[in-house]
Order: sequence, then structure tokens, then C-alpha cells
Amino acid sequence: NFVTGPGNDLAYAAATAVANQLGNAYNPLFIHGGVGLGKTHLLQAICQKVLHDNPNARICYLSCETFVNQFLDCV
Repeated sequence: NFVTGPGNDLAYAAATAVANQLGNAYNPLFIHGGVGLGKTHLLQAICQKVLHDNPNARICYLSCETFVNQFLDCV
């Protein structure tokens, strides 16, 4: 139920490609935009599609801040 328009058609197409061609299309995918524009909605839809197609998939969903902190802890 994601509403598409001229401002987000590319993001929707990229999210769809990622969900359908996991690991091959737009890898990595970077989504950027203002508050309330659907970034989280798109990411959650990708996760749901991946889990639907592969129930044993493991998904790590975290904020940018958490990712950076964990990355820096590993370096």
C-alpha cells in the first residue's frame, strides 16, 4: 500500500528489485529522505518479502546510529 509518485518512483523500483533479487540488485541499497516520506515503510516491505520467500532468512534491522556504533566496535 505504498503510494508512489514522481518523487519516489525510483525508490520504490529499487526496493522492489532488492526484494526480488536479493544480493544482486542495488547492493547495497541506500535510502535517504526526509521524515515521513516512507523510508521505513520501504525497508519493512523488503524484509517482509524476503521472509515470505525465505522463512529461514536472517535479517538485521537497526538504526544508522546503531550500525555505525557496532561497525566501529569491530574495527
